[in-house]
Amino acid sequence: MLRIILKVAVWTTLLLIAVAAYAGNPYQKPRLPIQVTIAPVHQTITSSTIKPNDVVDIEVKGVSLLDVADMNLQVELLKGAELVSGDVSWKGSAAKGEQKALLISVRAPSSGIGRVRAILSVTAGYGRPMTVETQFLLGADNSSHQHKKPAPVNKKDSKGRDIQEFR
Repeated sequence: MLRIILKVAVWTTLLLIAVAAYAGNPYQKPRLPIQVTIAPVHQTITSSTIKPNDVVDIEVKGVSLLDVADMNLQVELLKGAELVSGDVSWKGSAAKGEQKALLISVRAPSSGIGRVRAILSVTAGYGRPMTVETQFLLGADNSSHQHKKPAPVNKKDSKGRDIQEFR
């Protein structure tokens, strides 16, 4: 009898572990089976190193993790960014895992921060279109660095020890 109870307890425990392992995180949003990225061609370039009127070569990549008959990769230039060369859209079919890329040259605005936005949308055979987007900044956002934090205040606590108070 004890042997049967132990077997049932072991199998119940194993079942609960398996259910917990395959249940996943209930708070994690499911991810779409499409991805889009924007990156400078030269890896040494970052948003913060781009100066006004610089011309930057950018690669926009889109990939579908499904076979799709209708995939649309589109680039939008915002906030004063200007297209120097390249195509800003592509449309067609794509096999599962096939990557599509657009190479463009963009001029950063003479003032402010330009933006390059990439939008990838696909229509799978079973439903509504799926869309993802991302963006890349042309220039650094230095507005947060303009306000310097005050230096810490040196004080003594009730026991006479030196402390620093940050505000």
